[in-house]
Amino acid sequence: MKHLGKLLYFVIIMVSSSVFLAGWATAGSLGVDPLFMELSPGKSGAIRIQNAGEKLATVEVLVFERVVDENGIQTRREADDDFIIFPPQAVIRPSSTQVIRFQPVSKDVGHSKSYFVTIKEIPIKLNDVPEGFHLNVVFAFDSAVHIVPRGVKEDPQAISAKPDVMWISRSDDAVIGNDGQVVKDEISVPAVSIEIENQGSKYFYIQDYNYIVTGINNAGHDITIDGWTSAEIVKHVPVVLVEPGKRRAFSLPLPIGTTAKDLTVSIKKR
Repeated sequence: MKHLGKLLYFVIIMVSSSVFLAGWATAGSLGVDPLFMELSPGKSGAIRIQNAGEKLATVEVLVFERVVDENGIQTRREADDDFIIFPPQAVIRPSSTQVIRFQPVSKDVGHSKSYFVTIKEIPIKLNDVPEGFHLNVVFAFDSAVHIVPRGVKEDPQAISAKPDVMWISRSDDAVIGNDGQVVKDEISVPAVSIEIENQGSKYFYIQDYNYIVTGINNAGHDITIDGWTSAEIVKHVPVVLVEPGKRRAFSLPLPIGTTAKDLTVSIKKR
């Protein structure tokens, strides 16, 4: 019989939040609180990590600056030097909680800056497992941390709206084919492509606003379309952060059968 040795594969599952969540976010035996916070420059923050498992849990703390382009593509830039973190690593006993404290050290630049403080589980070492094939699932939690100078405000402005088409899932439930693979069960629906700009000096989240679209249908009648909920916007716009001075383009679905032209859009705080 062929000797297999030790084959250890790691799967890292990210736990992140696009909206404010109250209470603990949990995955596996770990829990993290909070997943969202605002800090003034120079002020400290804290994240609690709870180990509800029966074994020691080892975690490390990483910091990434969030940069989002016009199309919603998010880049994570390493930014450990922007914060003082204590402790940067921790071993958490079973049924215990560890507090991670951090403080931004970057200068006040006159506008908000957005980060992920990531709590990442460190997997076990290879020499700690028996021989054979092993799949080890580890978790990483993204806590959205915004450094917000005093007095700054967001200022979302509507730039344009135009007809679009998008593909959406028929159901939130995954459909499994005969080959065991996930089958995309999608349909094409009319949509509106919206472009906005943050002319302020503070970030905002797209789902925190209502979007009122007006136009004319093919019969020449005036139409007004709104009513997208925060949850619907988050579903169709994976990255909802809009940084100061940035533009964003995103699409939202319209009711099936909708025809529209000469569109305009206005924005209103929820």
